[in-house]
Amino acid sequence: MNRLLTVIPAVLFVFACSTAAPDRAVRTSETLSTMQEQVTVARTRVDTTLASLNNLLSTSPASLRAAYDAYARDLSALDKSATSIRNSNDELRDRTADYFTSWKKDTAKVSSPELQTIADQRRQVVRDQYDRFRTSYAGVSTAFDTLLKDLHDVSTVMGHDLNDSTQTQVRGTAVVQSAASDGARVQTALDAALADTRAFSQQLSPTAGQ
Repeated sequence: MNRLLTVIPAVLFVFACSTAAPDRAVRTSETLSTMQEQVTVARTRVDTTLASLNNLLSTSPASLRAAYDAYARDLSALDKSATSIRNSNDELRDRTADYFTSWKKDTAKVSSPELQTIADQRRQVVRDQYDRFRTSYAGVSTAFDTLLKDLHDVSTVMGHDLNDSTQTQVRGTAVVQSAASDGARVQTALDAALADTRAFSQQLSPTAGQ
């Protein structure tokens, strides 16, 4: 009986370890899936906000307030997209760190050199893909920072002096002239991030070896 009581916890511990690793991969995949959705939404919001900016700077004086309100709403939505992506990226960073640390620690306990080599090689492949993913999202963050800073500056200046004279002056600034190219850089960064998100997610899927 005493031996049975000793064996049962050991068996449960092994079972827990065997299910924990797949669960960590699943949690990471879930975050990646969320990020794919967030990036897709963000792409649309970049276009919408830039269109609102163009409308704000070209509309008639009588329509300035309505155009400004629409621009402010779209800019707020774009802010939320950037924040959501940043928060998910932070969450994924923490989960991935736990995932790789546990993977490496558990692999070190494997007695077979052949099996250990298989695990180490696969972990490196996944780690390399994650590094590419991380680089992509760093690019998204940088591109978003530049675009949002300029868009908020326009919002501040126009919001405190909403008239056709200010509209004309703001329309000719370098900030506004570069808004389209800044937006294009964000879109390019988002596209790269989306591709690397899918590639990283694929490495965690059951078909990763195919």
